[in-house]
Order: sequence, then structure tokens, then C-alpha cells
Amino acid sequence: MSGKKTYKKEARFRKLVDKYRRGKASEQEIRFLDMYYREFESRPDILNELQAQEVNEIGNRIKNKIAAGVSATEQKQSRVIGIGSNWMKAAIIIGFLLTGILGYFFIRQSDSADPVAENYTNQDMPDMPPGGNKAILTLADGSQIVLDSADNGLLAKQGSSAVVKLGNGELAYNPDIDRNSTRNAYNTISTPRGGMFRVVLSDGTKVWLNAASSLTFPASFTGAVREVTMTGEGYFEVAPDAAKPFIVKKGETEIRVLGTHFNIKAYDDEEKIQVTLLEGAVEVSDEQASLRINPGEQAAVHKGTIALRKTVNLDEVMAWKNGKFYFEKASIKDVMRQISRWYDLDVEYKGSVSEYFGGTISKNVDASRVFEMLEFTGDVHFKIEEKKVTVMP
Repeated sequence: MSGKKTYKKEARFRKLVDKYRRGKASEQEIRFLDMYYREFESRPDILNELQAQEVNEIGNRIKNKIAAGVSATEQKQSRVIGIGSNWMKAAIIIGFLLTGILGYFFIRQSDSADPVAENYTNQDMPDMPPGGNKAILTLADGSQIVLDSADNGLLAKQGSSAVVKLGNGELAYNPDIDRNSTRNAYNTISTPRGGMFRVVLSDGTKVWLNAASSLTFPASFTGAVREVTMTGEGYFEVAPDAAKPFIVKKGETEIRVLGTHFNIKAYDDEEKIQVTLLEGAVEVSDEQASLRINPGEQAAVHKGTIALRKTVNLDEVMAWKNGKFYFEKASIKDVMRQISRWYDLDVEYKGSVSEYFGGTISKNVDASRVFEMLEFTGDVHFKIEEKKVTVMP
């Protein structure tokens, strides 16, 4: 079976390279080849049979076409001489090795029939802008502040803290404006679909919230512990304080730390709560179990059990915070959950789609670019109508 899969992948790639050599490749397909070239240019170890001059010539030919903005007419008139078997061999080898190139295209990991998008028909897909720095702050009295449109400076006084929006767009709780205040105030910061936000709590802990997430916390930490609750996804850089453990709660799940960096993914529409540790140590507990994890490990809480993953791709876990989608053997439904949250889209499925994807793509592009790349590399089609996207074979 593996031999058949390898043959099919090689045949697909030869087909695309042949289209390019005959001047019939679309601009999308030329960009695809350009990205492949740039990858093997940075990895000469896997292509040591190619001479440096050959590599440069191949790359310059493709790059010049991209830079010139090759039109369909120019493509028909142009012929690329001399790429030959060396380029084909280079492209095929790279096709086996890569999982994602230059931050915005995908290599399909399923084995369906046609990867080259011969009948690409979605050029007029409407644009949906990417998400941005958006959130709503709910104060202790129930009043709300739309943070993305609020002016910088003092927004409110809550308990013994001043709530300030800073110039970099983050929210900060500055303590001790009223040392005599005994009243504590609980606030909630919520990001919509298509939003992210960063808040600095009164103890100096920094929290990044992903789209469709919320964090409830005291305006100042006055007790023996520092406790917050959240839903969705957040990355925490907890300020060290050995006398006051920091606790994050989601339902019956509790993450207890003293000072560390970790990510928690706890969306209501996903089966598991995932806690990934980057630095320090945390203890994850549920009603029936508890587990201490070390840096680079992940605890997955599901129905009262806690499973440990000792090897985790931290780039994948932290991609959302770093402005990227990162998929590693992700099903189309996993992919669409992330895309729908970031672009504020409802998703509907028609027919059976069983594609799996790997690679990365910037979150700063319009949705149409994301869907174009998915269509280009997989047997899947998207139809957007207002705020709904339909996924079909």
C-alpha cells in the first residue's frame, strides 16, 4: 500500500511541474512551486546531487515569473527550458518531507485522487477579514466596556485597582489606588469569535485570551490563593508568589501553580481540556484524579480521567498566540473549529469530507486565502454565504 501512495504522490507532483514547464500553470500553482523551491533552497542536505548553479537557476526562473505577475496570456507564451529531471526530483523529494511551508500553504495528508486543483473554481470567493484585538470587559456592577473601541487610559476603578487600557492595546489592573478599600470586585473579560486580547492582572500575571474565550478574576488578589475561572483558550505567564498559589478553574478541573508559563484549551465544543506546560510545573486535578506535569508535557482531561502526553509540539500549541494556524494531521472538523472562531463563521457540512491537513498559515489573511489553500491542496470545497461557510467534497 505504501508503494502505491508514494507512486500517486510522485505522479501528482510530476503533473504539476509539467503544467509549469508547458506554461499552463495558474498563478496559484506557480506560487505553490515557488514556496517549494524556497524550502529546498534552505535545505541543501536533502538535494546534494543538485549543483548550486542549478538550484539558483531553477529558483530564479520561478521567482522572476512571480515578481513579474505572470498573466494567463504570458503563461501560454512562455516556456521554461532546462528544468528537466533535476527539478522534478527536487520537487518530489520535498513533497515527501514537508509538513508546512513559509507560513501559509498546506500539504494534504490524505490520499485522494487529484491534488493539483485542475478544476479550481473558487476564485470569486468573498473576503472575510481576519479577527483582531477585540474584547468586552464586564465590571462588578454588570456594566460593560467594549475594549477595542475604548480610549487608552483609566477605564474604571474596581476594588483597590485601577483598570487601565494601555497604548499597546492590552488591559492592566494597577493595584493599591485605595489601600483602605476592603471590597473586592470580580471582573470578566470576554473575547468574541474573531477576537483576541491580553490582560495583566493585579499580581502581574499576564494572560492572552484566544477567540471565543472568557476569564473571570478578582480586581485584586486578597486571599490565600489567586483564583480565576476561564473557558475557551488562554496562555498564562503567572507571576511567582510562593505564598499564594495561582489556580485556574474550568468546571471541576483545576490547574494549580506557583509561577509558570502554560496554555489551557478548554472550549465547550471540544471533548477534552488540554493543559500544556512550557515552563515551571503545574498540577492538574479533576474530581477523580490529579497529575503533575513537566515542561513540554500535556495533560488531557476527559470524563474524570487525566491522560499524559510526554511529547508535545509546542509550536502547534502556541501557534494561535503567535498569529498562526498550525495543523498537524488535523481533520477538516478540527481545522474548521479554529477557522470559524477566528473569522466568526458558522459551519455546515454537506456530504462526507475526510481530509486531513498539516502545515501553517498566517491568521492575518482574509478567510478566502485560507480556503483557497485548503481547496488547492485537498479534495474539499467551500461556499461562503454571509456568515456561514458550507464544507463539501
